[in-house]
Amino acid sequence: MIKKGIFITDTHWQQDVPMHPAYLAVKSFAKYFKPDIVVHGGDIGEWEFLMGLNEKRLQLISGKTYLREYDTINRELDFWKEIARDKLHLLLGNHDERIYKAIEKNPMLEGLVEWENQVDLKGVKFYRWRQPEQPVRIGVPYFAHGWYMVKYHANKHLEAFSGNIIYGHVHKFQQASKILHAQDKQIEAWSVGCLRDLNPCWIAGPNEWQHGFGIFYLNGQKSFNFYPINIIDGTFMTPEGELWDYRKVHKYAA
Repeated sequence: MIKKGIFITDTHWQQDVPMHPAYLAVKSFAKYFKPDIVVHGGDIGEWEFLMGLNEKRLQLISGKTYLREYDTINRELDFWKEIARDKLHLLLGNHDERIYKAIEKNPMLEGLVEWENQVDLKGVKFYRWRQPEQPVRIGVPYFAHGWYMVKYHANKHLEAFSGNIIYGHVHKFQQASKILHAQDKQIEAWSVGCLRDLNPCWIAGPNEWQHGFGIFYLNGQKSFNFYPINIIDGTFMTPEGELWDYRKVHKYAA
């Protein structure tokens, strides 16, 4: 039986910050697509007030709290838990792991602010950022937040992992492939864009970030196809050739 899924990553949800149109586009498309599987590839939250570069920028982080950040995250995750007909897979990213680093610095937070204690994980597959919990195999391909940010990061992930892998982390698209002649098979690596603001205040100059997500089809443990989709100004073309503009598709408005 063929199962279909959506891969989103790097949403960087924040308290008091509106959802980006790119994210709203995917959210509305999900209602139409009705995925069996949803994979969130990490950097679920921004956790801006835990960033080292903001440690002394008290005006910027004033009023930010763990619980309010989790309120935002839980509200969005409730949508994805409901939309996934089979399972939601939640992979933490390096931003999300800041929670555990904060606990290391302030042990009094232990038992209070961990993801496991603040997010309803019933029916959710949950994975921390580092190995051995990631990458995660779902059907044939593996999914991860990602680790490498070099120029040819897709090839780096492919060579390091030696298998089909789909990831985020770098906020831009890239693909690499390799033929394993001795095993008579092909392996590939894909990264997709993010679903957040492309120009955060802590980046002074231009960057190469892109908006996007991916859809995939799984034929059990036999085969799969993955389709990365670029989002520009809140719109994209579906694999069926339909122009998707969430602002005009009122039936599926996020």
